[in-house]
Amino acid sequence: LYTPTPDCFLNGITRQTILEIAHELNIEVTEGKITPEFVQSADSCFLTGTAIEMMPVKQIDEFLYDITHPMLQILTTAFKNAVANYSPK
Repeated sequence: LYTPTPDCFLNGITRQTILEIAHELNIEVTEGKITPEFVQSADSCFLTGTAIEMMPVKQIDEFLYDITHPMLQILTTAFKNAVANYSPK
């Protein structure tokens, strides 16, 4: 799982939750600069945010992404379960 370093956007709770879930599932996470060329070569892509929670990206320009990618499905299910089972302390 590759994610941009949060140096020009909010490191929001949804993003942090997804990264936490990825670590719990032993999914390797790499933070760094994401170039347009890198995004073009990705198998799958998603966005996170308070309003959208976790949203798969189907297409950027002419580049298509697999919205049924297994890792995306695993993270989506785990995130939905985490949100459904959340109870403030």
